[in-house]
Amino acid sequence: MAEGWRRRARNELSTSTSFASLTRALVGLGAPHEIILPCAQAVADEVRHAEICIRVARAYWPEVGRPDASTVTEVPALEATGGTGAIYFAVQQSCVNEGIATVYLQRCIEDANRPLVRAALRDILQDEIHHARFGWSLLASNVATAALRGALAEALPVILERVAIAWIAGDGDEPLVPGSPASCGHGLIAQATLGPVVREAFEELVIPGFDIVGVETKAAREWAERYFEGTAAAS
Repeated sequence: MAEGWRRRARNELSTSTSFASLTRALVGLGAPHEIILPCAQAVADEVRHAEICIRVARAYWPEVGRPDASTVTEVPALEATGGTGAIYFAVQQSCVNEGIATVYLQRCIEDANRPLVRAALRDILQDEIHHARFGWSLLASNVATAALRGALAEALPVILERVAIAWIAGDGDEPLVPGSPASCGHGLIAQATLGPVVREAFEELVIPGFDIVGVETKAAREWAERYFEGTAAAS
């Protein structure tokens, strides 16, 4: 259980690098300051989340070590993409990834029956909700032109699949087994059960969000139906 929370700390640190890269890209894009600011704040939030996770891990095993070094994520160069890469990355990281995170953390809270674990998860969830919002604000701003929304509609299946695979396949660590002690009441959901969580997030939160900001979702909905039917058949 301690190791599961230590891995979660590493993932939080990795996410902090995504927001750091995205903040620089949004500044270069000339995005509104009210969008850049929460993105910049998210960097510190994710580092704080890592510290929370380590505290929980040490409540289970006081000798648990620091999280391993995290992958550093970079945004495509603005000059090579005309700014589109930055917006696509904001969509991927904020709208999609953090959207899934909110549903995932809610499931973890439902599973948790330890007061410390529930408090930690609620604290992290409050931030993740804010992290998901600034991406939607960017798409609703003047930065997102009609042409960009049209291009994004075509790119959505690729973006959604990239994030879905990252969540469902995991990071290569040994997954928790459904029904094992580490997956019962400790806020650690088994990797094998994440498919339905991602599907719920896409169908009830993420894809409807694109409808609200004026991005056509026909291709995204068709992709989601094929992808999750295929995933269910494979399992």
